[in-house]
Amino acid sequence: MKREFKLQKVLEHRERIVDLEKSKLSELRAKQRSVQEQLEGMNRTILEKMSELEGVKQRGEFPFIKMYDDFLRKLQYHRRNLERTLRDAERAVEKQKAKVVQSMNDHKVMLKLKEKHDKEYIDYLNKEEMKMIDDLMVSRQRMNDE
Repeated sequence: MKREFKLQKVLEHRERIVDLEKSKLSELRAKQRSVQEQLEGMNRTILEKMSELEGVKQRGEFPFIKMYDDFLRKLQYHRRNLERTLRDAERAVEKQKAKVVQSMNDHKVMLKLKEKHDKEYIDYLNKEEMKMIDDLMVSRQRMNDE
């Protein structure tokens, strides 16, 4: 029995896959956080502009009311796009989490096989050692008998 694990290359490959999938997940989470921050900023801007619009209405500055209304519509359109982008990012994160879990499970299978191989190799060495001890004992016994 050989000491080296025959599937060592596969094990290393699966380790690299786990690392790649984890890095993809962290990138997707960063993108999700970025979109979330943009959405929060957009919401703050909309609230600010709505309060400014109320002030313009109270002062009776009618030419500015239409400008604010148009601008608010544009901001709300962008907010809807950001919400859609955020939902897409959340779905992508969930899919990537599943990929990470799957790759980790695949890696774990290979680790279990390696552990099993290592145990079998140790058992093999112990048996060989016992054979050598037995052979040594038999040869000493023969020498003593002669």
